[in-house]
Amino acid sequence: RPVEVVHVETTTEGPRIQALGTVKPARETTVRARVSGPITDIGTHFRLGGFVAPDELLVQIDRTDFELAEAAAAIEVTQAEAQVREAESLVAQRMTALEDARAKLRLEEGQAEVARRELEMLGDEGRRVDRDLVLRVPQRAMAEAAVQAAQAGVESAEAGVAAAKARVAAARHRVRTTELDRKRTAVGAPFAAWIAERRVEKGGYVTPTTDIARLVGTESYYVEVLVPASDVRWLEMPAEGASAKADVELRDEAAWGPDAERRGRLVRQLGELESTGRMARLLVEVDDPLQLEPETGTGRPLVLGSVVRVTLTGRPLASAVKLDRELLRHGDVVWIAAADDTLEIRSVDVAWRGPEDVLVGSGLEPGDRVVKTDLGTPVPGMALAPREAAKDAP
Repeated sequence: RPVEVVHVETTTEGPRIQALGTVKPARETTVRARVSGPITDIGTHFRLGGFVAPDELLVQIDRTDFELAEAAAAIEVTQAEAQVREAESLVAQRMTALEDARAKLRLEEGQAEVARRELEMLGDEGRRVDRDLVLRVPQRAMAEAAVQAAQAGVESAEAGVAAAKARVAAARHRVRTTELDRKRTAVGAPFAAWIAERRVEKGGYVTPTTDIARLVGTESYYVEVLVPASDVRWLEMPAEGASAKADVELRDEAAWGPDAERRGRLVRQLGELESTGRMARLLVEVDDPLQLEPETGTGRPLVLGSVVRVTLTGRPLASAVKLDRELLRHGDVVWIAAADDTLEIRSVDVAWRGPEDVLVGSGLEPGDRVVKTDLGTPVPGMALAPREAAKDAP
């Protein structure tokens, strides 16, 4: 029987998993203002489809009221600081009064000690006098009361200093708050993006609940890829925070032509299966998806919502034979043209199955001649007339 055969060779190449993916934004946000007011100006590139850099102005809110509030808060700081200086001066005065009272108390205590010694020298005659008056007990009590009053006055003045300093801190906080509100009147882009939606115009009034624009980041896009859950074990997921190689092929023949491709990197597997086909969901990240940077070329921009063909390269194998899927017969067997040109039907172990190729882990050896021709009724040992199949034959 004339048959076409192909010689097999071993390879360490991992499986090439073919799939479809949907282009999605990696970063997307709706911009709102932090303060309220009328819009007095619009950014130069704030238009539908326009590109904006990080912190580039989108809208300017009227800042007059916020500037006035900031100036008023600055005046409050000056007044509060003056009150602190007054309170500190009062503390100094009352500290002087306290020292005077303590000096008078020490003087009274000294005079009382002198009187006590004089009484001791008088002996019995000293017992006939009013000892409290002689020992200046009332005067000393008055001096102690004066010290206590002066001490209370110092404490009161120090409390006044603390209160004044608290007013200074509160006034400075209002300055920072009003300054921050004034700066927030300029609403900028949080990252490099293009304007997907513009929802305000000059002269409009915005509040913190007003949507100003919807932005889509331009640094990278995601492609959400659906693959059979059984193929995930062949893929190497990068560790969290690690940078993966850009070894994922992307093709969009309708938009880019049959020969153009782009590269992306596999970043992670999502934590749930796709609901309809129970497929695993993978994320592939593509840098500069709109090709805004000169080094990425032109003519292959990714469009959100488009479907692209994705090829993921699996882990390399120690040794395997790559076969066209049509050469794998029913029951995981292949037809072999033996050395004596007879048919051998051999079972093989298939490590991976793709839509076009399979990887045979064991059962084939380098140089084996696999029969490509379809045999209606294959019988082991039947005589064959093998010839090499053309490489470009279908």
